[in-house]
Amino acid sequence: MEDTAVTKATNIGTVKDLARYISDRVKPWNGPIDVLFEGMLRFTQAGAGYISEPDVPSGSTGFWTPSSDLTLQNDDRGKPGYSLEGDYRHISYVGVQGPVQHINANQLVRVSLAGWWKPRDADPGFEERCYAQLSGWY
Repeated sequence: MEDTAVTKATNIGTVKDLARYISDRVKPWNGPIDVLFEGMLRFTQAGAGYISEPDVPSGSTGFWTPSSDLTLQNDDRGKPGYSLEGDYRHISYVGVQGPVQHINANQLVRVSLAGWWKPRDADPGFEERCYAQLSGWY
């Protein structure tokens, strides 16, 4: 999970084609939402993707080229997220860029898992979960 505070940074250069740079160095997941995080995502009735123990993937951050277009929609709490056309499942948007209405199929996007969490008012037996989030496109 990514909970990092950057306290000092140095600019070492500019990358002209960031999508190509990333794709040359990592293997993005390619396909429907089911391929994310080693196929371990489960979904709430409202469509939010999450993982829980014992099904924890080997990594919490990756890149994805979705097989269908992604469309911006607000979830039942009014938070922005992206859904594949005709699919109730979605991934929350947490990026620093303003969200765009549409992300094309096969466009590289960055996805990650949020920290372990459960609602304060949850039943004692309710599991902690890491929810999927989308934070950028290239």
